[in-house]
Amino acid sequence: MKRFIFAFCAAAFLCAAIAYSADHSYDGIRSCECAKQSLKKGLRPGDVIPALDPWYGYECAWATSTLAATGKPPDIPKPPASGAEEEPDFESMSAYMDWSCMYAAGRLSDGRPETCWAEGAKGDGIGEIVIARVDTREPLEIWTGLGKSEKLHRENGRPRRVNVCVLQAVDCSVNQYSEIFTDVTVLARHTVELKDVNAFQPLPLPLHKPLKAKPSPACLDQITTFVAIEILSVYPGSKYRDTCISEIRAK
Repeated sequence: MKRFIFAFCAAAFLCAAIAYSADHSYDGIRSCECAKQSLKKGLRPGDVIPALDPWYGYECAWATSTLAATGKPPDIPKPPASGAEEEPDFESMSAYMDWSCMYAAGRLSDGRPETCWAEGAKGDGIGEIVIARVDTREPLEIWTGLGKSEKLHRENGRPRRVNVCVLQAVDCSVNQYSEIFTDVTVLARHTVELKDVNAFQPLPLPLHKPLKAKPSPACLDQITTFVAIEILSVYPGSKYRDTCISEIRAK
């Protein structure tokens, strides 16, 4: 357990450091290459993730692995020369960051089934975990696979049996850039077998009891609950071994 908590702290610290640097200075392009959550032993009720940082909404560290971006990247802007009055090319920076986060965990909640989170591990992604922020007081739905087309849905892997965990943050801090959720606790877990359909389907949650937390005032209007999906088995893709999830949402 000590190693578990230490790994999470290291991941959270690194991503927070990257985000802070990006927020307060310009020293080159930013990408989704921040630390991944160390969840290789899975999540069990009672486990605590010290911090989850949305990192501009891409949530690049909310998964154990993420598939690298594909295709030609946008041009990388050059930083202004030292002492120059030229403004950084933030539009190009944003385009590159969006491209590099093509398959990041934030794609699960962008409202677009044509995008997806895709695991980046070898094989079919068995044991990989991804986290999405959703209101667990509401019934949930999931769209497995890549929903862009029926062809791509079949060519890429889709989760079949999964562990579904409900998590809740004890508190969060809010600044002008994002919210950082702290002491994210696993409340419950159960196993679900999903259908192989290119559409939304119900995502049943385990029975759980919400924490009696007293968050800071700035956190009161934030959704502080999460769902984690751990892949146990897959419907294999006909062409690719990447396993994808397009969306997780409240109905």
